[in-house]
Amino acid sequence: MTTKDGYYGSDDVENRFSDPKTNEAYFTLINEKTGEIEVYNEEFGADKRVGTISPDGSVDFNDNWWGGANKNDRAFVEAGIADGSIVNHASDIVQQESDLTNAEAKRLLDGKSGTAEDFASGLSELQSDTIGSLGEDRAGTRNKFGNHVFPTSIDPGQDVLKFNMMKYVPKKFDKEQFGFEDRETKGRSIGSVILPIPAGIGDANAVSWGGNSMNAVQAALAQVALDAISNPQKGVDSLLNSAQKVAGNSGEASKALANTLAGMASGQQGLLTRTSGAILNPNLDLLFQAPTLRPFNFNFSLSPRDPKEAEVVMKIIRFFKQGMSPIRSKSNLFLKSPHTFQLQYLLREGRRSREHPFINKFKECALQSFGVQYTPTGNYSTFSDGVMTQYNISMTFTELEPVFNDDYGDKDLAEIGF
Repeated sequence: MTTKDGYYGSDDVENRFSDPKTNEAYFTLINEKTGEIEVYNEEFGADKRVGTISPDGSVDFNDNWWGGANKNDRAFVEAGIADGSIVNHASDIVQQESDLTNAEAKRLLDGKSGTAEDFASGLSELQSDTIGSLGEDRAGTRNKFGNHVFPTSIDPGQDVLKFNMMKYVPKKFDKEQFGFEDRETKGRSIGSVILPIPAGIGDANAVSWGGNSMNAVQAALAQVALDAISNPQKGVDSLLNSAQKVAGNSGEASKALANTLAGMASGQQGLLTRTSGAILNPNLDLLFQAPTLRPFNFNFSLSPRDPKEAEVVMKIIRFFKQGMSPIRSKSNLFLKSPHTFQLQYLLREGRRSREHPFINKFKECALQSFGVQYTPTGNYSTFSDGVMTQYNISMTFTELEPVFNDDYGDKDLAEIGF
């Protein structure tokens, strides 16, 4: 059997792969440190080394006049590099014979360890592995909630607020774009509640801005740091140039800058003010800091008029309470995210309904609080079967992600949007 110390792989039958054109069998040995792939032609007696593939994709073919790579060998290797089959085969062998993950094996073979692409690939794989390791939900967990409407005899022409409960899914990391993908909404609905639109609805969009300052010395030091990151020698040159500019300033400007630098070096930030009563212009600006998440509050009064409506009210209250609760894993080791909600104001026109164009839209939301008042009139009042005559419910939702400019689209439409 052909093997080498410090290499993954062998000429075992299960490690071989063949050229469909010539039926010649090949196998690979992978350097454990460099990731170089040695390709061999399986031959009776003595296996022939065809060549070595470097992580950058270049090939050093065996050019020995006797026992070297022939025309068919070269064509097979070049085709295998082009379609990725040789690297994929080698990656499988590395994973089988080591503790390396798929991403780590690929890093070894493509020589991209520590790059942004490597980090993105690793994060994507980590996310998939973590989600898969959470296991099943604990017995008793509910993932189907039915569809409920209150009042049960609501006018089909009355506008309503619809709450779609959604099975929570985290955003997937897109290793190609180095960011997170949008959540898929189709096929995630596990129940709904329809209620009349309550009084006091509204929305408030906000973004965070804050003051930020940078004086001339801080700007110069920032430039030095940037230059040093790209080229250490350039960073040194930039620092010397900054020092020369200080020395070249005349009179008070030179002294003020010198005092500032001396204060920074000694840790006495107020040296310039103590010696001159002045400060460097901080160039204060109001700069954008971050988007914010919109909250929404709703209050409903539910007064059942018959046993059927009382049953619907109970199911609606349970719908929200159970849906917002965290989910335990079967092992009790993890707590999974609660279900989320997609809210919609619906403009109903007879049997037809559409998203209300003149009230705000919602992004997917989390239900952060849900309250029930069982005696909203101040008195304990029930029907003969014990059902309360009135239930007041209050709820607070917060969107899972901010609203962005492109969410509104680039057309000048006569509708509110988000």
